Amino acid sequence: MLDTKTVELIIRMLSLDPKHLGDRENFKRFIRNDPYATRLESIMQQTKDALMQQWLDFTEPKPVELPVFNPEGRTQSFDEAMVVNFSARPEPSSAEPYPSDSSSPGSAPNPLQFTASTPSGVDATVTEPETNAQALASTVLPAISPSVSTANQAQSSSTVSEQAITKPAQTSPSGPIQPLAPNLSFRLDNAKVGVAYASALVVTTANAPAIEITGIVFHDELGLSFDPETQQIFGTPCKEGDIEITLRYGVKGSSSSASGTALLTINPDPKSLWKNLPVDPQGLFWKPDETQALVRTPELIMVGASKRGRSHAHVGSFRDDDFSLAHVEPGGWHIAVISDGAGSAKYSRRGAELICREGSKRLEQLLDGEDGAKLIEAVSAYHAAAENAELADRQVKTALFTTLGYAVHHATKRLQDETHSEKNNGAAFKDFSSTALFAIVKQFDFGMFCAAYWVGDGAICALQRDGTPILLGQPDGGEYSGQTRFLDADMVTQEELYRRLHYAILPDFKALVLMTDGISDPFFETDAGLVNPAKWAALWSDLENMTGLEERGEQLEDRLLGWLDFWSAGNHDDRTLALIY
Repeated sequence: MLDTKTVELIIRMLSLDPKHLGDRENFKRFIRNDPYATRLESIMQQTKDALMQQWLDFTEPKPVELPVFNPEGRTQSFDEAMVVNFSARPEPSSAEPYPSDSSSPGSAPNPLQFTASTPSGVDATVTEPETNAQALASTVLPAISPSVSTANQAQSSSTVSEQAITKPAQTSPSGPIQPLAPNLSFRLDNAKVGVAYASALVVTTANAPAIEITGIVFHDELGLSFDPETQQIFGTPCKEGDIEITLRYGVKGSSSSASGTALLTINPDPKSLWKNLPVDPQGLFWKPDETQALVRTPELIMVGASKRGRSHAHVGSFRDDDFSLAHVEPGGWHIAVISDGAGSAKYSRRGAELICREGSKRLEQLLDGEDGAKLIEAVSAYHAAAENAELADRQVKTALFTTLGYAVHHATKRLQDETHSEKNNGAAFKDFSSTALFAIVKQFDFGMFCAAYWVGDGAICALQRDGTPILLGQPDGGEYSGQTRFLDADMVTQEELYRRLHYAILPDFKALVLMTDGISDPFFETDAGLVNPAKWAALWSDLENMTGLEERGEQLEDRLLGWLDFWSAGNHDDRTLALIY
């Protein structure tokens, strides 16, 4: 029979007792590094039944000395020996049997030789029941026929040795030896907070075997899960950062497994990076961050909204855009004016406010008087003119000059007057630089008359029911991106006013739309995009879906204001939109 110390040693190396997991790790290193590893494996496979039976035969606790072989020639306790670094031994010739257990001088020591004697000062005595190896062995090792020779247990000192054998093949009675799962490195695609995510782990270790992920642990609540069938991590991340996840995997076709980690980078939602800082309530020309308005008339609805852009809110600066809506009831005129203050002009918010307020007020006065009546006559004559249409066109332009043109000129004069105000600390005209987009609409029996004056960027467009856009002017672009023209004395000369005044009569009118570049840039991108019907259709569809324009319900202006908060990467300027429909 095998002696108990050998049984104890092999049971420990098989790691049947959870207390000896540290021994198991040392044994794994031994298996990887020792050329005689298969020799020990062969003994374990061949003696399982013998070990089982011998262990079950023990009926009384007996003190057992458990010394083990030490490469330095001395004897140690088992726990002390577990820290010994097993050094690689020379690989024997394939034609020779494995070395015998001879301990003669000059011969290599047998790695399976254990001496029973214990040096003084080293306590290698253990009590069998404390190891729990008997219970563990009885549940794990299957019963097979004994097939090994044993030594006498009664000897106080004995040597267990394996007879010289040829190198065994990598198989055993229980089947092929299972490879240990290797340590692998993994990579995951980056994720973004609030965006649906699905990605499989990619093994980056070279020459890695085929593996299967058996489980993943997320140490934080991330909004993600693991699908074992697809081997993918999926979900909608709710937390940003570089997150380390723990995973368990095994080699396909093997029972071995291992654990590892992978780094998942979850980028933040870009919206969360923007600050919303308040403006100085004591600042000169203070104005609210947002405003909205709704005017219902017997013929049409006018709605407008203006909102401070993220780029302004991020630094706590004022909204530079502005707008105004008005209705002249006697003549049935509808008026909309919007303006975008130049970001480089320190008081442009005041300039935009004056253009909209003063320009709209003056236009109301002109349309409500004799000049408004002359414009109505000119438009009617133009429609009725079967001959000499060119003359009729000049009459309409002249009437627009004395209404729209005069209102724009008046707004320019008010900007000039503002430079003389003492409270402005000597501000120059350019400090109030702003664009100017004026528009009027009136219902006639033969169609909707729309006219406009436009200086700067943004857009004024009359839409027909079939989606055809009719631009009432041209945007002013500079030599470089972001450059434009602003309302000043050069823009209100007689020649420039006539050039910038445009009108159209639409039998199948849908809407008149005015917008600053905070909207035209993300939806149309270029000046050429402004004449693309598909882009106008996309804009109107988005407005309808988000605000319910066609329903014309209550709080329409509030919904329009909410729509202005749409996300468009790289487009964070103030946004102003006015609709007559």
